[in-house]
Amino acid sequence: MKPHFILLLATTTIVGCHRTPPAPRTLVEQVYAAEFGSSGKATIVGKDAKSYYSPSLLNLVKQDQDRAGDGYVGYLDYDPLCSCQDSDGMSVKSIEMASQTGAKAIAKVTLHRSEPTTDTITLHLILLPHGWRIDDISTLNTPSLRKALQ
Repeated sequence: MKPHFILLLATTTIVGCHRTPPAPRTLVEQVYAAEFGSSGKATIVGKDAKSYYSPSLLNLVKQDQDRAGDGYVGYLDYDPLCSCQDSDGMSVKSIEMASQTGAKAIAKVTLHRSEPTTDTITLHLILLPHGWRIDDISTLNTPSLRKALQ
């Protein structure tokens, strides 16, 4: 093996370790593809929740469930990604990245319901070592899911 080939291989390996995380929009697209797609739901209490939500938001959900007790539903008796009980017949009309500064981003997701109405869900995202995660959700009826769960 020639020395310059080894150097090239070492350089490629080092550069490959410092990958830029996907854009926050990518997370939003993945969340809603899982939410409305055939792969299942991206619910905040689902098995894949850690892939979509921040640990601190998931902790608030767990505390709320613990306060409610076994067999009872706490504050979160709906799906915050659609602000609804049932997302059947819903689809994403648009995703607008409203802002991004450093490790924070805001996405406004307009959802189309089966009736001729739309809803806007605002996702507050944070960048963690393992990628972008939803840290709060705002809707018309719930200005901050995080505050409602506290």
